[in-house]
Amino acid sequence: MLSAINIAMAQDSAKIINITDNRNLGLYKWEGCDAPTTGFKDGDVSVDRILDLDTRDVNRKNDTISGYMIHFYKIFGENLRNYRMSVMHKDDYDKVSYFWRNNTEVSITLFNSATKKKYNMILSQSGSTVGWIHLDE
Repeated sequence: MLSAINIAMAQDSAKIINITDNRNLGLYKWEGCDAPTTGFKDGDVSVDRILDLDTRDVNRKNDTISGYMIHFYKIFGENLRNYRMSVMHKDDYDKVSYFWRNNTEVSITLFNSATKKKYNMILSQSGSTVGWIHLDE
C-alpha cells in the first residue's frame, strides 16, 4: 500500500518537457557508450525526435523511419552517464512527462498535446545498461 501511495505522490510531481525534433540533422549518429552529458544532471530526462534506418523489412533497403531517442541521466560509479533507449514509432509526440518511481526507475510518457495520444514506458538503470518495459496506453 505504501508503494502505491509513493507512486501517486511522485506522479503529482511529474515534470513535463518538450521533445526536440532533430530529424532535419539526417540519420541518427550513435555515440556509443560515452554519449555526451554536458548540460545535464543526475535525474534529468531528454527526448529527441530522430530519423533512423528502418530495418524491420529486409527487402526494403535504405528506408527511414521517424522515432524517438530517450535519454535519462544517472550516476554510474563516479560519473554521470547518458542512458538511452530508442523507440521507433510513427505517431507524432511533442511532449514528455516523467517522474522517478525510485532511485533507478523512471516512468516516461510521450504524448501529443493536441490529440492526447500517449505512449507509456518505464526505463531502469541496471548497472551500465538500460531495462525497458512498455505499458499499455
